[in-house]
This record gives sequence, C-alpha cells and structure tokens, in this order.
Amino acid sequence: MPGSRVGNSLRLKGPTTNRVRRHENDSTVAAGNFAPTALTPSPPPPPTRPPRSLGDLSTAPASEIIEVTANHFSQSDKEKHRPRGAMRDFLGHLATFPGATWQERWEASGHDEGRPVGDVAGDDKHRQKRLNCAAGYAFALRLVRPSLLGFRCNRFSHYAPWFRGVAKDPWLEEFCARADQLPMSQCRRSRTKFDVCCALTVFGIDLKDLTPEALLLYAVESRAHGLAGENSRSGSYAGTLAWPILHDMGQFPASAPRSFRGAVTRGQISVEEAVDRHQLRNREVRDVLVEYIRRRSAGLDYSTLRQLTNLLVRVFWKQIEEINPDQQDLRLSEETFTQWKERMLVLPNGNPRLDVDGPLMAVRALYLDLQT
Repeated sequence: MPGSRVGNSLRLKGPTTNRVRRHENDSTVAAGNFAPTALTPSPPPPPTRPPRSLGDLSTAPASEIIEVTANHFSQSDKEKHRPRGAMRDFLGHLATFPGATWQERWEASGHDEGRPVGDVAGDDKHRQKRLNCAAGYAFALRLVRPSLLGFRCNRFSHYAPWFRGVAKDPWLEEFCARADQLPMSQCRRSRTKFDVCCALTVFGIDLKDLTPEALLLYAVESRAHGLAGENSRSGSYAGTLAWPILHDMGQFPASAPRSFRGAVTRGQISVEEAVDRHQLRNREVRDVLVEYIRRRSAGLDYSTLRQLTNLLVRVFWKQIEEINPDQQDLRLSEETFTQWKERMLVLPNGNPRLDVDGPLMAVRALYLDLQT
C-alpha cells in the first residue's frame, strides 16, 4: 500500500503497515434483517390420476376421438362436420409418425420444438386453420400434452373456454370467477385465465395440483421464450395476476409469498453471499472483507451496506486480482495501487467515474480499521 506522501494525488494516506490483522468475529451482528422469500421454479409432482374428464383417449382409434370431438365442440348437429373434419386432418397427420399412443406420435412429430401444426398444410390457409383448431381440441381433451413451446407456437382465440368446457372443474371455475372480478381490462382478465389453463395443459394436471413453484416455472419459461404477452419484451412475467387469486383461494400454502413479486425477489442476502457473487480468488482476503463488512453492517442500512460491498469487493479487490493475479494479501505495492487508481477513474462502460472519493474513502477506512 502506498505511503503517506500524498501531495495532491489520489493516493491514500496512512495505511502502510505490516500490522494488518483480522478482528475477532462478532457473532452478535445480524447478517440480514429478513429471510429471502424467493421460490425455486420446479414442475409439479405427477398426478396419481391424470385428468381425463372425457375418458382416456391415449390409445383410442381415430374414429372414436373424432366423434368425441364433434359431440363436445359443436353446438348443433349442423356444425359437427367442422370439428370432425379438423380432428380427422390432425389425427391423420399424427398417424404418419411412430408410437403406440397419440402422445408418443405427437412427440415424434417435432411440434414440441416450436413448429406450428398448421405449417404442414403449406399454403392451404383453410387447412392451416383446421389443423390449428384441432390441435387446440386435442390439448383441451388431454389427448396429447404439449410442451410450452409446442402449445404456444399455435394460436388459439378461445382456448380457455375450450379447456374449461372439457375439465368441468369447480375449483377452476372458482378461479375464473375471481379473475372476472379483477379491476382491469377484459383483455387482461382473459389473459389471466388463459395463463392458468395453459399451465395446467403443459403440466398435465388439474388446478388442485398446481403448486406455486410450478406456476413460477411456467412464468419463467414463458419469459425466457418471449411468451409473456404483449409486454414480454420489457421483461415481464406471465401469471402475475393469477398468483394472488390462487393464494387467496388457498390453492397456495400460507408460507408462499402472496404476490408474484415476492416469489421472485430474494430480499436481503447475507454478507457472505454478497461477497461471493464476485468469485474472489484469494480466500484469505475474501474472509477479511466478509468479517469487516459484517461488522460495519450493524450501523448501516441495507442500501448503504450493498454500496460498501460493491466498492470494496468489485471496484477494489476484484480489480486488484485482475491487475496482479499473484497478490497474496492487502499489502499492495506502489505500482499495483497506482494501476488500480488509474483503472478506478473509468467505469466499465468507458465513461469517467464521477464519484472518485467513494471508492478511495471506503478503501482507506478498511485499512485504518485493520490497523487498530
């Protein structure tokens, strides 16, 4: 560390001693004010009895599935030809792929990778529409269980009503009734119901089996694939409006955060975690910084503590390790310290650092503390 001959330079005064030692750890200092609330996204446990409200059609002949579709998705005998023809085209397409069940044929078709079913119709717009509609019927009937991409690459304007009509689940109807009372646009209320019906479809479960971790997984994957609705480009999540409704219904345990934001916000992290995020190589210096910052935390608010950690770990020591990978302790040579000062004056984006005193004062306080 440079000496006390400072002049008008940015050199720190004073801390040029080999009497650097660690203070004893004060175990009475709290590491944080509250525990993290974030959940880990994970799929729900497989149901003991997969939902099959219209029967198990997984190995049924095409003729039986076509009639079930026509009877359920048409409002009159005159309209039965439409769902019947659509499902006939869809099953005829899946029948060209190997598998003992319709699910196996669906997986072999490659549509789960994000290829819309309607693409097999080429330029035939009418057949594209029939195939797309039939895919929605098949998903609602639980004939096949698509991946999230396999589901969302196809567009359905009435999927939630289709799904609810097949499921006939009072618990799901309770959720939808509550969603209809949301004080917002009809579009957002419909989106809320769609998110839950989509999640139940891709997980192959009823609403009673939907866990907060599963809805979080649906939200995270939707965001990753840009499927979180019209605001997905801004980094929003799907299912945010459904979350508090399910919590208030008692679908989620009381221990789960009531809001979606609470589920994805970690809250205050410990000093150790804050330091270790920067992956310091020198474990001895890492331990010194942890002990020093932990003791300082007793008199600082969380925001100030985070700033201090950033200055000492990322701005100071992480840079020292890059300048001199062989640096063994906090006793810096004049050359190393000068290089750090020069690097510190410029932000990572190339702009000049406006607050030069902040890092210097933080480092000086650290060295002064270690000498006492």
